[in-house]
Amino acid sequence: MPRGRGRQQNWAVKAAALRRQNDAREPVLGAINVPTGPTKRGRNTPPDVLPGMGAYLLSPTRRKVAAGSLAKAPLPPAAPQPKNHADLLRDSIASFAPTMPAPLAANDVRWVYGVSKYKCAFREVQYAAVIMSDSLLATGAGARGPQLQSNAGGHFKHVACKTVTLMIPPDQLQALQQHRRSGSGGGAGLAALPLHVRVMAREAVCCSLVAARFQAVHGPESVGLCISKMLGWSVEQVEGGAGRVASSYRMVTYSEWLENGSLRDYLVKLFAPDMVPGDNQAATQQPDSKRYTKTIEALLQVVHLLQLLSRAGVVLGDLKLENLLVDARGRVKLTDLDGASLLPLADVQAAAAQVRAMAQQATVGPAAAGSYCMGQSAVWRALDWQRAPDAPSMMTPGFAPPEMTDAADPHMTALSHVYLVGASLEYVLTQLQDSKLAPGGRVTPGKERDAAFVAELLALAGRMQADAPVRRPTTRTLRQELEGMKARW
Repeated sequence: MPRGRGRQQNWAVKAAALRRQNDAREPVLGAINVPTGPTKRGRNTPPDVLPGMGAYLLSPTRRKVAAGSLAKAPLPPAAPQPKNHADLLRDSIASFAPTMPAPLAANDVRWVYGVSKYKCAFREVQYAAVIMSDSLLATGAGARGPQLQSNAGGHFKHVACKTVTLMIPPDQLQALQQHRRSGSGGGAGLAALPLHVRVMAREAVCCSLVAARFQAVHGPESVGLCISKMLGWSVEQVEGGAGRVASSYRMVTYSEWLENGSLRDYLVKLFAPDMVPGDNQAATQQPDSKRYTKTIEALLQVVHLLQLLSRAGVVLGDLKLENLLVDARGRVKLTDLDGASLLPLADVQAAAAQVRAMAQQATVGPAAAGSYCMGQSAVWRALDWQRAPDAPSMMTPGFAPPEMTDAADPHMTALSHVYLVGASLEYVLTQLQDSKLAPGGRVTPGKERDAAFVAELLALAGRMQADAPVRRPTTRTLRQELEGMKARW
């Protein structure tokens, strides 16, 4: 037998075994160590693989792994390169927004594969399988749960990768350089960044600011329970420019991937799985047998989030079902916090201190306890009425309440949240009703109970959209109405 032929046969046996595992739809995690040697192909090299290419990994997901999902393992850190404008942008964003987590290093994340889920203008969201470095996970960036360690170092994770790509004019880059040289701008906030840089970084910075506020008011545990966690971020230069020609830069953020997608898709899938776009498996599924309970439980979580936002002094101008995510256990979390505005922390702390003082006095007797309940409601209601310091900057016009679109005095408060959620809920339920439950106003046979349930929710969503904020139901009222529905359904 010619030299090297036996090794090629062994390689073929291993490759066939891997293919059989893939065909059986079992999770596969294999590493193929390629012999090092001369740069040209040699007899000892397995077919179709060149020496020196390192270890290759297969995605561990339960699906057939295509050849395109093979990804090169992390390489040793490259030699330091001269700083470019991407480094300048990265350092400036980190300096102006100290609540942001540290930017990613060169080898912190390695892609295995990605699928585009949403693309509009200069924004894109991808579902991706990546390998995150051990050092990144050690800092607490990784989500909880078992991690699958790869042979090349690091762990597989499924993430949401968001990119914002913009042209940054040279004069704005020069302004950042001047800030860096003068040492100014540290912690100055998002508003101090040049316009295009501010637009590029706004969503990620707002997310970090809201997370920091939740941690300060509600404690560290609240961040992981209520907000889709940012795992890391970076800035990349897309294409260079010469002279005064602007260059394109891409801000990349990695967040935890929540399996059930947006609350909008989650609710629709409970009643009509085939209406969820891009979900091929859902087309053959039947409506969920526990759809009424799951719907109400999800909405009760939304009401709880509204209360937490208000008591933390956080106002979101683009709060809607599409910007609420649902994990595999049905837990709802906030995402896409672009345009968030925060009340002064001192005002929030003063309200909380006032309520605590009332609670201490309420221990005297029943009369004091009743006075306490009324008093604390008044304190929190006053916080609900307090205007956000920033005018609405990010909204969905079709869902926005009158106060946010007032030409003379646009503003938003925590009471705007009730309208926003009600409007987006009504939109989703109306689509469901018109497409599946009662097209043309006639109830589909066999869907009578679903149609009645949705009609009751639509009535609640309508009350949430009162033009006058004072007429909108409080979170306490919403909770009571939903609990009543849960008992009936």
